[in-house]
Amino acid sequence: MHKGEEYIVSLLTPEQVCDVAKALTTVSRERLRAGYEGIDVADYGPEFGDEDFEYTWENFTGVIAFFARAAQAGRHVVFTVDQ
Repeated sequence: MHKGEEYIVSLLTPEQVCDVAKALTTVSRERLRAGYEGIDVADYGPEFGDEDFEYTWENFTGVIAFFARAAQAGRHVVFTVDQ
């Protein structure tokens, strides 16, 4: 919907929402932790660590639940991503 220098706005169709919901269920805590551990700490900042990972995991599980509800309801999803 929009791609600028600072952010992107995307629209997912109900079919895409179902695909994302399904894909999200394959990401375990261990898999997310492995990805988190691959972050360049110098780029990420001082927040990096166990407490930040717990915050990240909690928010990620909320995203899983959100997409599951949206998929079940046959909804579109609009979201933004910082570049």
